Parts: sequence; structure tokens; C-alpha cells
Amino acid sequence: MINKMNKDDQYKKSLELLDKFLRETPREELEKMISEIDKLNIEGPTISEYFKQMNGFQVVQKLQDDVKKWSDEIFGMHRTGKPIAYHLKKEVDELIDALNDFHQGVYSNDITVGALQVVNKRHRIKMEAVDCFTLLLDVLAHEQFDVNDLIEASYFKLEVNKNRKWGKPDENGVVEHIEE
Repeated sequence: MINKMNKDDQYKKSLELLDKFLRETPREELEKMISEIDKLNIEGPTISEYFKQMNGFQVVQKLQDDVKKWSDEIFGMHRTGKPIAYHLKKEVDELIDALNDFHQGVYSNDITVGALQVVNKRHRIKMEAVDCFTLLLDVLAHEQFDVNDLIEASYFKLEVNKNRKWGKPDENGVVEHIEE
């Protein structure tokens, strides 16, 4: 009987084997292999770029895991993403307020004061965006989605959006797709 594995199981097994190979192969040997593969000029990202990208995914996945752990310790572990999404909705409004404040401009006759205002307003935008990002990761974690699920779905949705027709901006600059 042939052992049939579904796509997810095959993917997980491939990752396990790759992880084992990477852990057991001496670093110098890996670097030499990667350099040789990169010289082949294969279409797409180089192996070095691929590993950088994978490292980025791992960093974000660790962040999501840390956010969920902290969130569960503080707010309880048997929550769904729904209350977190409502909190996210409030934080999005705060981000919009920060963006509106920034884009209304800075008014000062003193260049130092004006520069400080710009730095402070940009910092506020970043902190509000981080609140949104953190809450989004927490929503996904509580609904059992990891970073790879998010990235994969984002690429899928990008392709869907590329094939849509788009309307004109509304009074806030929002452009929505046209239902067909």
C-alpha cells in the first residue's frame, strides 16, 4: 500500500527534513553550497534571499507566538478573535487620527520645534500602526492562523485584487472594487 500524504503533511515533512539537513550540515559547507546554487542564476530569488525571507517569517511568527502568550496570560487563554478584533477596530481609528494629525501639517517658525513635532507625529503613527499589527497577529493566533497562513492568503488575495476593476476614490480617498 502506498503511503499517501496530503499536501499539508508533505509540506510539513519537507520542512522537517530541510530543518534537519540545515541543523546537521556544517555552516561552512552550507555557505559553499548556497554560493554555488546562487551562481546558477535560476529565475526567482537566490537561495540567500530565500533564507533571509524565511528568517523574516520566523521572526514574525515568533512575535505572533509571544503576543499570544502575553495576551493569554493577561486576558485569559480561552478567548476568540472577536473581542480582539473589536479592540483592533478602535486602534484603527486611533491610527487614522494620527495620520490626519500628521497630514494637517506642522506650523512653527522655529525649525527645531517643527522638526521635533514631525518626529513626534511620525512616532505616534508608528505606535498606532504597531498596536494594529499586534492586535491583528493576536486575532489570527486566537483563530488558529499562523504567519504562513497570512502570507499565503495575502498572495492569493493580491492576485484576486489584480483581476478586479476599481472605482473612484471616495471623500476619504478609499477606492473599492466594483462588483461584477
